[in-house]
Amino acid sequence: MLEIGTASIRARFGCAVSGHSSRGSDSQMVARGPRAEPLALHVNRAGLVGGVERLVLTLSDHALGGGYRALLACPGGGPLEAAARARSIPVAPVGIDLRVPANPATLLALPAQWLRAEAALRRLCEERGVDVIHAHHPVGALHAGGVARTLGLPLVLHLHEIAPERRLHLLALRKAARIADRVVCGSEASRRLLRATVEVDPAKVDVVYNAVDSRFARRAERAPADLGEAGPHIGVFGLLAPRQGQNVFLNAAARLVEDHPDAKFWIVGPAAIDADAWFAEHLWDLSETPALAGRVRFPGFRPDIPEMMKAMDVVVLPATRMESIPMTLAEALTLGCRVIASDLGGAAEAILSGQTGLLTPPGDPVALAAAIDRMLGPEGPRLARAARQHARLRFRPETFSRRVAEVYARAGARGPAREAAA
Repeated sequence: MLEIGTASIRARFGCAVSGHSSRGSDSQMVARGPRAEPLALHVNRAGLVGGVERLVLTLSDHALGGGYRALLACPGGGPLEAAARARSIPVAPVGIDLRVPANPATLLALPAQWLRAEAALRRLCEERGVDVIHAHHPVGALHAGGVARTLGLPLVLHLHEIAPERRLHLLALRKAARIADRVVCGSEASRRLLRATVEVDPAKVDVVYNAVDSRFARRAERAPADLGEAGPHIGVFGLLAPRQGQNVFLNAAARLVEDHPDAKFWIVGPAAIDADAWFAEHLWDLSETPALAGRVRFPGFRPDIPEMMKAMDVVVLPATRMESIPMTLAEALTLGCRVIASDLGGAAEAILSGQTGLLTPPGDPVALAAAIDRMLGPEGPRLARAARQHARLRFRPETFSRRVAEVYARAGARGPAREAAA
């Protein structure tokens, strides 16, 4: 077994850590005239680009379709700031990481960080004339809560995950759900889990399905990735972490090689450099077993995710914990991939099992292997075509931006949705 450490994991699997800078707010001012569209401030706790961040970018891109302008506040100097600027989305880099520290020793610095973050957000709201604050994590909502209260702004909390992994996150979720004017969940399953996890007024919880950016699909259709070797190719996309179930995927793969001797198994995504770092090494050990040796690929982080997904014969989401509808699931379905997912959380709201994809019991490599074998057969292309048609209606950006604008109106923000309701 190779030495476990930051350097070795970075080299083999890529890295999920982004850089942050201490720059202040963006110097470019957004014009505010008497007829300007209302401005929504999106507060994101991290500067990397994952599923949540792709969703924030899509919402910001289509904000005008809902009658709003968008401004993104996030840690500066990372991939998210770069991606936003590439799309001409106004960005205000926030000079601290808005996450609850994992190390209890660093909690001593939290009060000062908290004050700096709140001051930066208040300054943004006052200078830019923000009309509604849209926080994409409970901790971000807590940072923005005092500002919203002081300035009389509506606060919307968008929950992309519900079940907290640490007690501090549970405390943050409880308070954030209480102070937010509206709470957005990405699926009905998420709404049920939220109500079972914390006390929240059910009347202020909205379900808004995620959206897949149209340019994501266009990139894949232009040129799927050239994988450079014979297949079939079966892939998993996402951070290397136990809840993603890549170990279940590899155990299923070992059962497929006899019937599919040319199969290649792709685990696409960066390794977590934190408490889950051991998991990447565990996956490497599984890939070196006699049945799988030479058949598993670890490309790490890839910027060409749409092209990689489209090149796969089957895309698998073998999660052992899934609360809502992961962006990876929505994206793979929208691309018309043959998709298999664990029957957890909101997956059944995205996949009609046997019609647009297949659902399997979580943590069951035997059932997963059978589903992959089925998808590689003549039934697969029909399910993929149906998946594409269904997903492109369910996950339309225009519908997403309009529904979010309706949430803003219910929260009390000015805008066309509120005026129409009046």
